[in-house]
Amino acid sequence: MEGGRVNMGTPRDRGYLGRARDVLMDHPEYSLLGLIILFNLYTVRNIFSGMPVGIDQPPQFNRIWFLDSYLLPRLRLSGWFPYWYCGFPMFYFYPPLAFLLPVLIHRISFGMLPLLTAYQISVAMGHVFLPIGVFILARTLDLSREGALVSALFSLTIGSPYSGGLVGNFWMGLYPSSLG
Repeated sequence: MEGGRVNMGTPRDRGYLGRARDVLMDHPEYSLLGLIILFNLYTVRNIFSGMPVGIDQPPQFNRIWFLDSYLLPRLRLSGWFPYWYCGFPMFYFYPPLAFLLPVLIHRISFGMLPLLTAYQISVAMGHVFLPIGVFILARTLDLSREGALVSALFSLTIGSPYSGGLVGNFWMGLYPSSLG
């Protein structure tokens, strides 16, 4: 027994589960962060039942469809979109990076995942990675483990319709903001 802990051999002797147990025992905040992520997965489960809810989600998906169907085959990231109003310069004002993610997921699956499913996955990723990113940012800013966990938890519960969070993405459908 060393320092109140039973010596179970070297980490290499205990295998993967033994090392994971040691990490979770030394850093209980990872377990709590995992619970926050599971809660977040539970809250976004309805994303996969069709078009994600939000007044701005169909136009966001429209941009993804146009990027995949018209712009990328012509090796362009911006261009004239004739189907929006009487024509619209697509991706001159919205940067295309957030819209490339679902197209990339769709193309990596060789088209087996429909573009809508790839969009649903990327919307869910914006929510699942939000508390992880806030936790890492809080720790980088020298907040305590508890402060970082509280920040990660509040990142899921507090939002505004115009800046993101659960409210912003589900009510307004601010897809690029949720990935930011």
